[in-house]
Amino acid sequence: MTDHDEGKRVSRRTMIAGVGSLGLGALLAACGSSGSTSVTTSTGATATITPQAATGDLTALFESSGTCTLTASTTQGPYYFDADKIRSDIREDRPGTRLDVAIRVRDSETCEPLKDAVVEIWHCDAGGAYSGAESASAGGPGQGRTPGGGGGDLVPADDNRYLRGAQVTNAEGIVTFTTIWPGWYRGRTVHIHAMVHVGQDRTLTTQVMFDEALNDAVMAAEPYTGRGARDTRNENDSIFQTGMIMRTVEGSGGYQGAITFDVDPDHDGR
Repeated sequence: MTDHDEGKRVSRRTMIAGVGSLGLGALLAACGSSGSTSVTTSTGATATITPQAATGDLTALFESSGTCTLTASTTQGPYYFDADKIRSDIREDRPGTRLDVAIRVRDSETCEPLKDAVVEIWHCDAGGAYSGAESASAGGPGQGRTPGGGGGDLVPADDNRYLRGAQVTNAEGIVTFTTIWPGWYRGRTVHIHAMVHVGQDRTLTTQVMFDEALNDAVMAAEPYTGRGARDTRNENDSIFQTGMIMRTVEGSGGYQGAITFDVDPDHDGR
């Protein structure tokens, strides 16, 4: 791992090999204290966590990405689990149109940024499959079901972890991810799942969606065209709300998007 690729995933870096195997639980514990915190990864290595996400010039996008109103919560869906992937580039080997995502987390009452919150995102690939549940998410046999078939976290059916990752908000409350534009599957519009942890609490579970003109442009190109015509768009999606649309602009080699999550830091959404 390089300082650029991995150092800005979790820290500016007094990091050694093994941080990629740092579990979400250890990360949440580390973020409950101020300043740099030393933690032991699941490989036995030591890593120093100093939240420092790269933000770039996102001012214009964030100006139109939120109005300091409590962000709408949704169910987490059937394909969430702690992927133990603390990283900003979550693409792995998945083909698709590049999408750079910036998420700002604020206190919904004070409108102040929330530092040291953990933000997770997860979504399907261009073919509609979720890592850890490829068969089930493609309509196949019941791999990767939640325990007992009900709600709750997924028990992964395989070792794939693509398009899943977590980051720690910096002093401006911002995290960034590099991913691909999500594909689609039957009954749902194009979307990204997101979860915000403050301390040990799952403070917000929500979804991010996109302007349909941009969805149409992306879906008209490979590798998305193999899926055929979508059966669900924003206007007939059961979860869609206009406040879930990410402000997105076309950039070099893909798209850049930004959205603000305004949360109640004392709320546990479990």
